[in-house]
Amino acid sequence: MVGSRIEATGARADGPSPRRRNGALGMAAAALAAAGVCITLTAPPASAAVTMLNIAPPSGPGYGVTCPYVLTANVTDPRPVEFRDNGNVILGSPAFPSGNTATVTWTPLSKGWHHLQAAQYPISKGASRWVNVTGTGLNLGSSCPLVG
Repeated sequence: MVGSRIEATGARADGPSPRRRNGALGMAAAALAAAGVCITLTAPPASAAVTMLNIAPPSGPGYGVTCPYVLTANVTDPRPVEFRDNGNVILGSPAFPSGNTATVTWTPLSKGWHHLQAAQYPISKGASRWVNVTGTGLNLGSSCPLVG
């Protein structure tokens, strides 16, 4: 017989026919393309970001332990914003944006430098600031002067 050799099992000895091989490759390619479309359609926008992080100015010459300060994050996406102080989640976080901003009240618990961060998860370009807490405040409600 000229051409492909047929074995006792009825299968071609040199593998599947070109038509079957091309059909299987086409189906595999279509399945991968469909999976890619599903992933693309369900992925969150990569542009979601906290664009700026601001802290309310102190009522006196510096920031103080026990004084509350409002942190404001400017955002481009309605997802919640997680605020952190030296890597620890700030009480009241995550905060849901209202318009293009999300806020949380931060009360430092120790003197020294604090690395404040705000980010939207699961993907986000975050914003951060360094703040030096130099004294201990006396929280009077509307003001918080440093006393030590």
